[in-house]
Amino acid sequence: NFTQTSIKLNSTLAFFDDRVANMEFDYLAYIDELKEEVQINFDRIITAANLRLTSMLQRLTNLAEKYRRNQVIIEEELERISSLLEDSKKTSNLNEFDEKMRVVQKKREALTELTSVEYVSVKWNHKCLEVVSNHGNMLVERGILYSSRFENRTDTCLTQSIVSLLEPICLVIDSTNQQLCLLDSTNCCVAVFSREGEFIRKFGQGLLSIWGGMDEPKGISIRDGRVFVTQSQGHCIKEYNLDGTLKRKVGSRGCSPREFNTPLGLDTDLSNIFICDCLNNRIQILDYKLQFVKRFTGTSIKFPRQLKVLENRIFVLTSYETCIQEIDKQEGSWIRSIITLDSTAQVSKISFTFDKARSLFLCNPATHSVSVFSHNSMQVLYTSKFSENRELLCVTSSNGDVYVVARERETSEVHCIRI
Repeated sequence: NFTQTSIKLNSTLAFFDDRVANMEFDYLAYIDELKEEVQINFDRIITAANLRLTSMLQRLTNLAEKYRRNQVIIEEELERISSLLEDSKKTSNLNEFDEKMRVVQKKREALTELTSVEYVSVKWNHKCLEVVSNHGNMLVERGILYSSRFENRTDTCLTQSIVSLLEPICLVIDSTNQQLCLLDSTNCCVAVFSREGEFIRKFGQGLLSIWGGMDEPKGISIRDGRVFVTQSQGHCIKEYNLDGTLKRKVGSRGCSPREFNTPLGLDTDLSNIFICDCLNNRIQILDYKLQFVKRFTGTSIKFPRQLKVLENRIFVLTSYETCIQEIDKQEGSWIRSIITLDSTAQVSKISFTFDKARSLFLCNPATHSVSVFSHNSMQVLYTSKFSENRELLCVTSSNGDVYVVARERETSEVHCIRI
């Protein structure tokens, strides 16, 4: 029996060997190819991880160097203050001694703020470095600085150690809750900060669309704790709570009411939401239940990118003629072209807003400047240039105050500067 079984087994093996030998598909070669592809993908992942770690290490090194320089300044000033104090103790004039003590006390108080200083202003005409606290107090003068027309500005550094901001393009401020919402187009999320710059939360990143995920968000507006975000690739608008909960969504690709084709910027008034429906060449207006109200079209509204609602007017930045158009809010009729930009301007990165005096602030990252225009004549009142070490991102306003969002090129820190 054993011999017969062995003969049958050998016959079966020979049969299968013959079948495998006659197969046209080389499974062993295919397995080798799969192994090689897996190894290549693994090497790519390791290379990308190494590059990211190297970038993070460089940022940490830059931050360490920055704080080391601040520490050196602190030590020098403390040493000078101690010397002044010793000289003051030797004088017999009590009035002079008291005056010097007051000066020393002020400098001590200023130095306690130095570690929280996030903004350095530069003035070419004075040729001095001014280290200014968040309260606008002058702390140290050293080096060569950069000049600006804006006075008494404050600067808030949005926390980088907690949240990474790759491409922040829009900032809105909730005056009710005193929170800043920064829209990050690359990360597809909204990052929420306190007015002091402390990170609170972010939402929208890494989620499916039905659960509140975002698809290339390009515009954001906030009203009474309700956050409205346009999705340029999802061709829709979504409403969130400030805690990141998705409340409702409306829109799909098309040209009918409540349909969009690459929606970009948006703004709100007390009753409605105004949306730049870019490739449909129109402004679409919805109410706060995201129901259709009306739409504006015309030759003056071609490829609208951004808009601001001011009283009974709509101001629209169009990429077709690279200009800002003034339109009647009720009828949608064209009134005038107020500002025509240079043909070389990067329209996609330009932003504008209004202050409490209805002056228009235009942020142009290509020229590192913010220009201010009078409300009626739209003549340039003045232009303020920012340091090239900072990349201007956008300009916004809240309760009449104007803010510029900028990023440090060396450390990638994002700052919100009130001007």
